[in-house]
Amino acid sequence: MGKKVILSVTNDLTIDNRLHKVCSTLHNAGFDVLLVGRQRPTSLTLQQRDYKIHRISMLFDKGKLFYLEYNLKLFWFLLFQKCDILTANDHDVLLPNFLVSKFRSKKLVFDCHEYFTELPELVERPFTRSIWVLLEKSIFPFLKEFSTVNQTIATIYSEKYCKKVVVIPNVPRRNKQIANLSTFDSRILLYQGNVHPARGIELMIEALVFLEDVTLWIVGNGDIFEKIKALAGQLNVLHKIKFFGQIPLEELTVLTTQASIGLSLEESFGLNSTYSLPNKFLDYLQAGLPVIVSDLPELTAITEKNEVGIVLKERNAKQLAKEISFLLNDKEKYSTFKANTINIANQLCWENYENTLLKLYE
Repeated sequence: MGKKVILSVTNDLTIDNRLHKVCSTLHNAGFDVLLVGRQRPTSLTLQQRDYKIHRISMLFDKGKLFYLEYNLKLFWFLLFQKCDILTANDHDVLLPNFLVSKFRSKKLVFDCHEYFTELPELVERPFTRSIWVLLEKSIFPFLKEFSTVNQTIATIYSEKYCKKVVVIPNVPRRNKQIANLSTFDSRILLYQGNVHPARGIELMIEALVFLEDVTLWIVGNGDIFEKIKALAGQLNVLHKIKFFGQIPLEELTVLTTQASIGLSLEESFGLNSTYSLPNKFLDYLQAGLPVIVSDLPELTAITEKNEVGIVLKERNAKQLAKEISFLLNDKEKYSTFKANTINIANQLCWENYENTLLKLYE
C-alpha cells in the first residue's frame, strides 16, 4: 500500500462527487485513502467504496456551535491517525488540518472548492465573514500545495497571496454512453444540488405558472427546502414539481440523463456566485442535457462558445418560461444543442485532469 492520504470535509459524503472522484483517482494510483466527513441524523447509508470512509457523529447540526464542535473533533481525530498527507477541502476544515500538519510535520494539500469568503451566506453576515477572512489571511501564506476549481478563482488567490494555484475543475467522469442517449424524449426540467438561497430555484418555480405539460425535478436538500415548497403551493404549481430530496451519487447520474433541460440559474450575489462554475452545469453537459443558465462569466463563456444552450439575459419568470418553451418546442435547435453537449463532454471530463491531481500529490 502506498502513502496514506486523509481528506476531510464538513458534509456527510453522500453527494460530494468531487471528493469521490479525487479519492477514487488517488486509490487507483496506489494511495491509501481515508475520507472524513460528518454523520447527520438524516444521512443515507453509503454504498461500499474502494477507499475508506469515516463519519464523525455530532451534537450540533448547524451554526457556529457545529463548526466549533466539528473542528475540535476533526483535530483530535487527525492528530492520532497514521498518515503521510492531509487534505483540507475548503476553509471550514482548514484550521485543524493546518495545525495537525505543523504539529506532526505532515504534508498538507488545500483544495478550495469555491471563493469561500464571498459565499452568499457570508456576504449577508459581515462579522462571521470577517472570521473566515482572518483565518484565510493567517494560513494561506503558509500553504504550499493549493488547488481550486476554475481559473478565475485561481487568479484571485494567486494575486492576493503570491501563490501558485493549480486548477482542477470539478468536471464529471466521462459518460461513455452519452452518444447513445435519445435526442428528445421528455419535458422535464432539472435542478440538482443544494437547495440554498441565490440558486434561482424560486425563479424556476415562478416560471412554471406560465408553462404547461412541463415538470420540474428538484434533486437535493438545504436551507430553503420548506420555503420553496410553500412558494410552489402559493402559486398552485406544486403538482408540476417532483421533489427527490437528497439521493446517492449513483442514482443521481442515472436520473440526470432522464431530463430534457438542465437549469443553472445562480444569482450574482457575492463574488463567489459571480465567478462560479457550478457542478450541476458540468453534470448536465456530461449527461447530454442542453442548458439554460444565468448570465455569469464562466457559465456564459462555455454555453455561448460551444452552443450548448441558452443564456438567460432577462432575469424574470416570464422570460425564463419563454426560453424553456422555445427550447422544448424547437426540436431542430434542441437536437443541435444536444449534439454539441456530446462534443464538449469529451473535453470537460475528469479523465483529462487526473494527471494534474496526481502530480499535486506525488
